[in-house]
Amino acid sequence: MTFPFSSAYLHSLVALSSPDGDFKSPLTYRKATRRPGLCLDLACGAGRYASTIADTGYSVIGVNLSSDQLRIAQKRVDDIIFADATLLPFANNSMDLVVGMYFHTDIEDLSSVMTQVHRVPAMDVTLCT
Repeated sequence: MTFPFSSAYLHSLVALSSPDGDFKSPLTYRKATRRPGLCLDLACGAGRYASTIADTGYSVIGVNLSSDQLRIAQKRVDDIIFADATLLPFANNSMDLVVGMYFHTDIEDLSSVMTQVHRVPAMDVTLCT
């Protein structure tokens, strides 16, 4: 199921338990604590959602296979990397959060991408599409 994008929706994308036991999205929790963290924006495209993510305190790393899209994203995203989502150039458990918006329609080998998406974050992952 796909939902129209809004900041509120992005803030509720991935629901995790915070240390105090409340059930909150990591973006909402990050905004409250302002601790530094890395967020991988998978298939970031033009970086449309980077500022919403960055407003919560994350440093955003955008990954995409389109150099044209990355040229646009470099104005919006902290760091951009030309990379294939089926073979992400990051160590295991190196990200605090992985966000991917609408990428599933553009990927042929979704299984390999999901393997990578579950390899790089330091926490459990819940995806909503």
